[in-house]
Amino acid sequence: MEQENEPIQYAGFWIRGMALVIDSVIIYGVSQLLISLGNWSGQTIPWLMTAYMFVTTLLSGRTIGKWMTGVKVIRQDGGKLSLWNVLLRETVGRWLSAVLLFIGFILAGFDGRKRALHDHIAQTYAVRNR
Repeated sequence: MEQENEPIQYAGFWIRGMALVIDSVIIYGVSQLLISLGNWSGQTIPWLMTAYMFVTTLLSGRTIGKWMTGVKVIRQDGGKLSLWNVLLRETVGRWLSAVLLFIGFILAGFDGRKRALHDHIAQTYAVRNR
């Protein structure tokens, strides 16, 4: 899988982790603002995070954290992400990655193409932008 005769540069565990930290800080700040305005609770954070990850990945292949760290999610075949790819990746895949003692995320540090469990499930890659 190459583009313009350059090999794909897969995004590794640490850079993806940094993107997640950035996204988490953003969502935490938004959730605290919503809680202070009333009618929201701390239980909102996981739902808000899932919605944020789903919508931003569907629209652009990246979240703000991924954009800031130069990471983008692409389909395994290089095509545009479908609703199905994103739905599997950002909901079922992430949930399984987390519930299995976070081993699904850690897998990205050992996989040859740096894919986490949710990437395998959705047939996606996280790549470094050029």
